[in-house]
Amino acid sequence: MNTPFISVIIPAYNEEKRLEPSLGVITDYLASQPYEVELLVVDDGSTDRTREIVEEFAKKSPMSLRLEKNPRNMGKGAAVQRGMLAGEGEYLLFTDADLSTPIQSMESFLPHLQSGADVVIGTRRHPSAKIERAQPWLRRTLGKGFIVLANLMVGIKVSDLNCGFKCFSRKAAREIFSRSRVIGWAFDAEILYLADRLGYRIVETPVTWAHSSGSQVRLRKDILSSFRGLLEIRRNSRQGLYNLPQKGGAN
Repeated sequence: MNTPFISVIIPAYNEEKRLEPSLGVITDYLASQPYEVELLVVDDGSTDRTREIVEEFAKKSPMSLRLEKNPRNMGKGAAVQRGMLAGEGEYLLFTDADLSTPIQSMESFLPHLQSGADVVIGTRRHPSAKIERAQPWLRRTLGKGFIVLANLMVGIKVSDLNCGFKCFSRKAAREIFSRSRVIGWAFDAEILYLADRLGYRIVETPVTWAHSSGSQVRLRKDILSSFRGLLEIRRNSRQGLYNLPQKGGAN
């Protein structure tokens, strides 16, 4: 098998209601593209029919579809890490199972990657971003606050940390995700911190986005988890656990 041009990774936890329609949309789009694609679903210890749905869909899929399995529910960061290290594409994109950002948005990512960007991330906070259905006010406000806090604590300078639509060159993905340690909702902050410290060029591009009412985010629990994750990034950096070049960074 030739090396895929792009690997698309979908982390999934108890997504039996949304996953099959999303897989249909994704495969219909990718099958029409003039390059080779592989699709990976990482099941993060689901207790519903998520795994069975993927296995059944793979039998009729027009492209390569693989299922990776975490032994238990470990967190979105762990699921994304597993998929990004298992993917074999020249570029690796991860996207949420609810397709809050349409898969077609990858069309605006590829020119940046092919012109030398190492990491391209979707942003909902650019004037050109199209928000079809906004998050509730409280969630938007807390998200903005987390971005400010992440910038202060670990020096991340992007407008949108948590948009679940990010793409990496294979070299960047291997170096970043082989070092990542945060498995909860702060994993986005960690991987962008690592990308910056490793000297990779990060580009933000506006995307279309729609809030999903079935989001797996649990505000109180995940806010606390995210704050602890930022503290963990600082601690890991101070202790040299990331094996990074010696310069600046979180302190």
